[in-house]
Amino acid sequence: WQCSLAYRWLHSDRHFRGGREEANRQAAGSEVINDVHTFDLTATYAVNARLSLGLTVPIMQADRSSKYEHLGNTPATNPRFSTQASGFGDVRLVGMTWLFDPAKHPNGNFAMGAGLKFPTGEYKATDVFERTVGPRTRFVDSSIQPGDGGLGVLFEAQAFQKLFKNTFAYLNA
Repeated sequence: WQCSLAYRWLHSDRHFRGGREEANRQAAGSEVINDVHTFDLTATYAVNARLSLGLTVPIMQADRSSKYEHLGNTPATNPRFSTQASGFGDVRLVGMTWLFDPAKHPNGNFAMGAGLKFPTGEYKATDVFERTVGPRTRFVDSSIQPGDGGLGVLFEAQAFQKLFKNTFAYLNA
């Protein structure tokens, strides 16, 4: 058995329309700012030397601040408001197998994996939005929802190769 805890932080405040950045949004202070903190709890069980099964449970907390989502499309005069979402995300179950026998290939190997992402995370999280008619509870933007509501198929790859004494290169995709 192997257990791990990973932390990820996403901060986004730049806007693009196609491949063109809308830098004026930051200059005007009308950009949307997302901050998402995610902890991935993973338990991996080695069935044998080549095959393992991993279960990952993400726990996240997200904040989104904007001007236009609350009082309307007059961002120059609107104050900035925030909405939040938090909780468990979509659970992932993945099986991985080393292509070569690890006992015979200690200096380099390649693993492939496949699995499923289950719709366990909240995908209809709500928060209070300030509206001209008063506060209203609405769905938060999909960019900060803990889940997406769908079943997914996952493919993964890992590799390592010894380059020279005490130095290895690693790949994870």
